[in-house]
Amino acid sequence: MRSIWAPGGQERFKGVTLRTYADTWIEQRDLRPRTRVLYRGLLDGLIFPSLGDASLVALTSETVRGWYYALDPSTPTRRAHAYGLLRTILNSAVADELLDRCPCTIRAGASTKRKHEVVVITPAQVDAVAMEIPEELRLAVYLAGWCALRFGEAFELRRGDISPDCSTVSVTRAVSYLDKRFQVGPPKTVSSIRTVSIPPHIRKLVREHLSNFVKPEQDSLLFSRSDGTHVGHHHFLYPWHRATRLAKVEGLRFHDLRHVGATMAARAGGTTAEIQARLGHTTNAAAARYQHGTRVRDDALAKKMSKLR
Repeated sequence: MRSIWAPGGQERFKGVTLRTYADTWIEQRDLRPRTRVLYRGLLDGLIFPSLGDASLVALTSETVRGWYYALDPSTPTRRAHAYGLLRTILNSAVADELLDRCPCTIRAGASTKRKHEVVVITPAQVDAVAMEIPEELRLAVYLAGWCALRFGEAFELRRGDISPDCSTVSVTRAVSYLDKRFQVGPPKTVSSIRTVSIPPHIRKLVREHLSNFVKPEQDSLLFSRSDGTHVGHHHFLYPWHRATRLAKVEGLRFHDLRHVGATMAARAGGTTAEIQARLGHTTNAAAARYQHGTRVRDDALAKKMSKLR
């Protein structure tokens, strides 16, 4: 995307404040709705109050460091996100020739320690959790656990995303809940667009679910509420917590099931590239090549995973 800032050196842009530049920066970018809301909140809530009216060329490493360490240390993730956003914006200012260098020099300022320890459960425990979930939502647990789908990917699946023989699931969209409404868009990254082979032992469950709970139209949601609308985190929270409690795996998050899928794929002999492709974690170009070149390998891997139960 072309910048509106023409080359000309710092002298020409001494009056440009961080607020002015950042507002333009965010307007120019094609961001996912949730990302745009996150960035806007970080700018208005954490960055602009202290730095917004400062001239870009007046920002120094000392100024940025003072701002960073004045942020609430009890919210390390939000502080790290704010620092990372500021660094990205100021690196763009360097590229636009408004700054000679980026004043964000704090080592690991955009990093934070993971608060939640990933809970990796066994296939038997996946079964135990699934059996405590309402029957019309049960398949979501298996798809997340064995096909490593994210929540937004699983709950935007349609009948047409399942192959006729129920051997693969295509991930091309994801749903999120924002501004009190469901929004459908592309998945997290371009590399998240993928087709995943479904392990043979759950294909029967897929067929039964399609027969019992999904309308015949190709665009019918696999998982929906009684009125046909999306199931959101806020709808799924109570049955999930109840199921994990009864299955004696309290503390398990739905997202942790992706790690089950990765672990089972590794135990089945999957290479790093194959596992990354199943999870949608490869680079964009590599993912595109992988989707066309190794579908047979992914199917073989899914069959091996079924034998690990």
